Amino acid sequence: MRLVAGRAKSARPALTGWIRVSWPAVTGTGAAASVALAILVLVCAFVAVAVPRASLGYRTQVLQRDFRAASSSATTVLADAAISGAASNYLSAAQLASAGGQLVAGLRRDGLPLAPPGADWSGLATGSNPFSVADQPATKTMAPPQLELVYRSGLGSNATLIAGSLPTSAAAGATPGTFQVAVSAATAARFGLRVGSRLQARGQMMVVTGIIRPLGATSSFWTVDPVAAAPQLTYPSPNSAPYWSSAAFVGGAGLTAMQTYLSAQPLHALWSFPLDLGQVDAEQAASLQQALQAVSYLPAASSVSTNLNATEGASATIQISLSSGLVTTLSSFVATDDAVQRALSLLFVSLAVIAAVVVLLGARLVARHRRGEFTMMRARGASLSGSPRSPWGAVLLRSCQLASPRSAPPWRPRRGLPLGCRGGWLA
Repeated sequence: MRLVAGRAKSARPALTGWIRVSWPAVTGTGAAASVALAILVLVCAFVAVAVPRASLGYRTQVLQRDFRAASSSATTVLADAAISGAASNYLSAAQLASAGGQLVAGLRRDGLPLAPPGADWSGLATGSNPFSVADQPATKTMAPPQLELVYRSGLGSNATLIAGSLPTSAAAGATPGTFQVAVSAATAARFGLRVGSRLQARGQMMVVTGIIRPLGATSSFWTVDPVAAAPQLTYPSPNSAPYWSSAAFVGGAGLTAMQTYLSAQPLHALWSFPLDLGQVDAEQAASLQQALQAVSYLPAASSVSTNLNATEGASATIQISLSSGLVTTLSSFVATDDAVQRALSLLFVSLAVIAAVVVLLGARLVARHRRGEFTMMRARGASLSGSPRSPWGAVLLRSCQLASPRSAPPWRPRRGLPLGCRGGWLA
């Protein structure tokens, strides 16, 4: 350790002395002018790199603010399939999940930044039908409330159970058409429901087995269909009485039975694929917009539609369509960003030209300041070509040696020169 420390201490004075002797060899008689020119070049290089980088950072901040302001349903790729004509074979929860996996693989192949597995979900929803609550009088001031049955994968991870239990199957021992359902706390409060309440809609009986509270109420799980979280007051027309629209959740085990009893009604299969936009910068906005616009023609959607049609039977018609509300947000940002970048490009070009002119003028001033020194060097035999014996070649050679001390030979002043000329250009 002492030996290493001694070597380090002895190397410092040698390096300091080498720089002190070599510095006049590089700068000659124009040391201050050369330093000023070097600083000018560094400033111009810094501006040339920092300004575009700062511009990209500001643009990315604006883009990320737009992403945060958009709703969760807008920052999601949604797949919707209208199901009609299914007569005997019905979709199961496993088939919906398998179809979702194929769509995810297709979206990833297209380069879309999807959220990690587990954030997506699949579901099935029926149309709305008037319903009533057993042992409760019908309302007389409004039209009868409407209810749709909804299946969603991942209900347990997107909701908190506050009473009862989640639906597991069609109610055991009940008459055909009876389903176990869960309702949100807002729906239960609006219609006076509790665990064990019975709902009736078009001859079908539903038993409330659980009351839930949404987790992450702003996620696409709840915002794609707002009535899933809370009833919505609907005004069909100015001359019609308003009514409450609401929803009830069916378990995966009761999904096939639900389709059997509601086969005459329209059904919609849904798949939601949230996007992970945290790492998207302004330069990637245009390519992301193009990728989202192209999801309508995703080959995997046609393949999944064909497979589901084959599963449902020859009379079934299932056509999957994909869309994303983020296209509108990106279109606005890209158009504005392009207009701003055209104006900034003129500014960047102007700054580059000004920097180049300033550097050239500075170099010319340094050359004029050292004219006498270069004249003396030419008088002593230096050529005007680019050889190492020329003034310019000597400047370049000694600059490189100064930048790389280990490769530079030791600099020793020549003997017989007047005081003040040793180690300088006059040597």
